[in-house]
Amino acid sequence: MMEYYDTTLKQKLPGIILKTAGFLMIAVGLVAAYYGPLEIYVFYLFSPGGRFYFEGFAVGSLWFAYLVLQNLGYYLLAALLLPLGIGTFTLRRWAYTLTCLVLWLWLGAGLLFSLNWVVLALHQSRANPSDPDTALRIAGFSLIFCLITVVLPVLLLWLYSRDPVRNTFEINDPRQYWTECYPFPLLIVLGIMLAVIFVFHIAIFLQGLFPFFGEIIWGRTGVRWLAGNIVIQLVILYGLIRLKRWGLWSSLVYYSALTLSAGLSFYGRSFADILLEMSLPQFELEFLATLTLLEGISMFLWIILVLLVLLGLLIYSRGFFISAKRTEMN
Repeated sequence: MMEYYDTTLKQKLPGIILKTAGFLMIAVGLVAAYYGPLEIYVFYLFSPGGRFYFEGFAVGSLWFAYLVLQNLGYYLLAALLLPLGIGTFTLRRWAYTLTCLVLWLWLGAGLLFSLNWVVLALHQSRANPSDPDTALRIAGFSLIFCLITVVLPVLLLWLYSRDPVRNTFEINDPRQYWTECYPFPLLIVLGIMLAVIFVFHIAIFLQGLFPFFGEIIWGRTGVRWLAGNIVIQLVILYGLIRLKRWGLWSSLVYYSALTLSAGLSFYGRSFADILLEMSLPQFELEFLATLTLLEGISMFLWIILVLLVLLGLLIYSRGFFISAKRTEMN
């Protein structure tokens, strides 16, 4: 009798864990959906007459861009967690595939953050070589940072790679969805492309910052370049989703040019250097002068590594487009 209950529990345990995870994702997603519109009120606090207003706060100021990014972050979190949470709670197979996709993107972003953090930590250590508190703070933050950005997604990916978890989704939902038929490396490509398009939108609030083969274009001209590039990427995105060969070749050409353009523009420029080129309010300039750590953030590493990974995945996935072409011909 005990063996029967043990076997039954082992069979039900993955489903219980997944439903609990789905419930937690829905809860966090609802909190994010609440704070998204709520935090828009912060703009009133920094506008003329507001409690925290400072001269120059407006579209184009750094703090305005940060608030936009923060609010969009809440909406993005809700847009991800609510459908994934509902799909996981109801044990839909598409939720399994998309959760794995999000976890891989999370891990990739975590590794990128970690690499930049190592560079930043080395910069801070050199700036304060005799300060023991600096080393202690860096060590403590590094541990927490590594747990959140690398260890946690690795553990979740390991959990989702287990047969009981995958079988639980398949047993409860026998249907096969588009996400399962589509090549997984290309799903990662689509995720990175959407992230790049998102960054291009944020750049509009950073005074239209656009890297153009060794220089940085600002203002209305920069926004025009950003808008044009967003449209180009949306067209390429459609071609890749449809597994069209023109989508593959156009994406390789476009992102190679973007990598070269961004590399030439950001090489040798730290995050602090970029900010100093902006026309910022005096209050923000004085505040940025106190943040010496910004000098250790490499824009080159941040951007070029992402684009190189994207190009690598596109080259790796070229076989899927050949197979799709053969299928059309047959």
